[in-house]
Amino acid sequence: MTRQAPEVERASEQGEGPPPPAPAAPGSLVQRVVAPQWVRRIANSRLAIPAVGLLSFLDACISPILPEVILVPLCLTHPERRWWYASWCSLTSVVGAVVGYYLGFGLWEAGLREFAFRWLPGFTPKVFAEVSAHYGNNAFLWVFLAAFTPLPFKIFTVAAGVCHEQVGVWTLTTASIAGRLPRFLLEVELIHRLGPDAITLMGRHKWLLLLLAVVTVAVILLT
Repeated sequence: MTRQAPEVERASEQGEGPPPPAPAAPGSLVQRVVAPQWVRRIANSRLAIPAVGLLSFLDACISPILPEVILVPLCLTHPERRWWYASWCSLTSVVGAVVGYYLGFGLWEAGLREFAFRWLPGFTPKVFAEVSAHYGNNAFLWVFLAAFTPLPFKIFTVAAGVCHEQVGVWTLTTASIAGRLPRFLLEVELIHRLGPDAITLMGRHKWLLLLLAVVTVAVILLT
C-alpha cells in the first residue's frame, strides 16, 4: 500500500481533508472557452492580431463569424493588452462597416442581394425591409444600436449603402465609432473580470444590453 505524504497523513489524523489544489494557471482559463482547437492555436500565435482584426472587419460587412471567437482567448491569455485589442477590433470593425456601406451602394443590384438572402444567416428580405424602414426615421440611432448591441451589424451597414439617400457615409462612420468602441471595451473588461463566463452572461442578457443602449440614446437626445 502506498504511504501518504506526511502533510496529508497529519491532516487526516486531525480530521481535516487534503490540502486544497493549487490555483489554476491563467492559461488554463483559455481551455474553458468553447472554441475549436484551431481557434485557440491562432489566439496563441503571431497570427492572432491580424486574425481578430480580419474577423472584426468581415463581421461588419459580410461574415457570420464573430470576432469574439479569437478575442476571448486573446484577452484571457494577455489580459494586460485587452484595451489595445478592443481598440483594434473597433477600428477594423468601423472600416468593415464602411466597406459594407459601399457594397450595398454599388453591388446590391448587381448580385449582392441574391447572395446575401441565400448565404448570410439572418439576412432575409423581411429583416432587410424592416432595417431600411428604420433608416427613414433616425439613421444615426439605428446604426449606433446595431453597432453596440447584438443586432446583426452587417445587415445595417449593407442596408445603409442601399439606402444612401437616408444614410450618409459620415453618419454611418460616426455612429459605428460611437457604438463599436464602447461595445468592445465593455466586452474585454467583462472577459477580464469574469473570465469565460462573461460570454455566457452577455449571451443570456443580450436584450438587456439592447435596452440599456436605447435608454442611453434616449437620455442623450432629450438632454
